[in-house]
Amino acid sequence: MQSLENQSSKRIWRRPTKREGEIIISKLEYFGEDVPKKVLVGHDMYVLEIFRREVHLVKRELSKAIEVFKPYSAGITFGELKGRTFMLSLAGGYLVARYATRKRVMLDKEGSIKFIYGKDVEGPDIDDWDEDIEDNDVVIVLSDKGEFLGFGKAIVRNLRVIKVENIVDIGWYLRSEMNEI
Repeated sequence: MQSLENQSSKRIWRRPTKREGEIIISKLEYFGEDVPKKVLVGHDMYVLEIFRREVHLVKRELSKAIEVFKPYSAGITFGELKGRTFMLSLAGGYLVARYATRKRVMLDKEGSIKFIYGKDVEGPDIDDWDEDIEDNDVVIVLSDKGEFLGFGKAIVRNLRVIKVENIVDIGWYLRSEMNEI
């Protein structure tokens, strides 16, 4: 087992490369053209490399502290770079959902409850959806009040979203904690 000192020495804080930045911006634009501008205003992105490449969103005024102190954690974990893809975290999804104009599915109350309990939803549980959704698209899942619930995969037939398969939801963390008790 490695000592904490050895583990911390392998932590690398850095700015995203040009290619990584393009990948992140492209993912944000997937949910709406203005999403990157609105989400990133007043923030800087940092990549924390340990065993993976986590992307953190940090208030601009804290950027110098990160470069000097190399903290254990800073800002919010915005997502993770995996190869040539960027996957938003739940915290990142929460921010993006506030400004998203595309790839959204809205659920009724019963559908929202099912979804945050880790279930897929279909039929009457799906209240509305954006017209640009295609089969197998990753979508932001919202409650009937516009609250961010998580991410799903849309199943589309005859231009209608007939099912949303749960990828990750806001109840995931609590369920995973309960499984450890």
